[in-house]
Amino acid sequence: IFQQAFWYTDRWFAGHGVPMGVTYSTRDASLHSQFVIHFSPLLMALAPIYRLRPQASTLLVLQALALGLAALPLAALTRRKLGPLGAAGVGVAWLLHPTVLGAPLNGFHDMAFAPVFLFLAFWALEGRRLGWFVAALLALVGVREDLAFAVLLMAPLAAWRGAPPAFALTPALLGLGWLGVSLGLVIPAHRTPELLAMPSVFFHQYLGSLGDTPGAVVKTLVTHPLVPLRRLLSREGVLYLLAVLRPLGLLLPLPSPAWLVALQPLTLNLLSDGGALRMPLARYSLPVVAAFFAALPGG
Repeated sequence: IFQQAFWYTDRWFAGHGVPMGVTYSTRDASLHSQFVIHFSPLLMALAPIYRLRPQASTLLVLQALALGLAALPLAALTRRKLGPLGAAGVGVAWLLHPTVLGAPLNGFHDMAFAPVFLFLAFWALEGRRLGWFVAALLALVGVREDLAFAVLLMAPLAAWRGAPPAFALTPALLGLGWLGVSLGLVIPAHRTPELLAMPSVFFHQYLGSLGDTPGAVVKTLVTHPLVPLRRLLSREGVLYLLAVLRPLGLLLPLPSPAWLVALQPLTLNLLSDGGALRMPLARYSLPVVAAFFAALPGG
């Protein structure tokens, strides 16, 4: 998917083609933009690098660099509380985490670029570096639009830690604004008549047993709370959590609320129908693992 998207983007730079163009999920294999599935403008910044060596291996190297470099802001974040040796240990633990090692084996994915910016945002928040904080949040939502939920949850975290008001106001406005622009303008603008992979299709695929719309899912959660509770406490759900937390010695970093930033993907993974998202080596587990690592020094 992404190899084709970058190939068409390369043609678009030359004056023809479609930015992030792909042909899957249409009735007639017609061309449309990947932005109709997820708005990921950060990928456009990688397109000039891909153009220097237009091969799929270029994307895999960029993904590996992003996952590896994430250890640097993570170590800087933990250094204040754990010291140099502890920070180095946490950085190495990140590099050896099964999700970090295993997710790239499934190919290239935009979600692999989320951890480095998430760690950078936490580091900037701890050091009260507003410029770096804003830049990290912008890069994070640029990875894909659903990471705006993580940005939104940075607002109460900043307030809880007593940061200046700008550190709480910025993620709140940016998260809400990015969701509004992405879901209300960008994604609908890229839809084509032949497209089959609509947001409603994915919603039904992952949460269809709980409801066909967000409102229906909320109604199910309120009126039948035992249904999601059974899924959260199911054998598959518990094993998923144990696998994600195993490299941390099964230590839930509950004293630090940083892990709440991953509440949206964690809840989605645990409640989803089937096991596509509820897999420790799935790319969708990367933000969850990153949030737990960010919370580790406080735990």
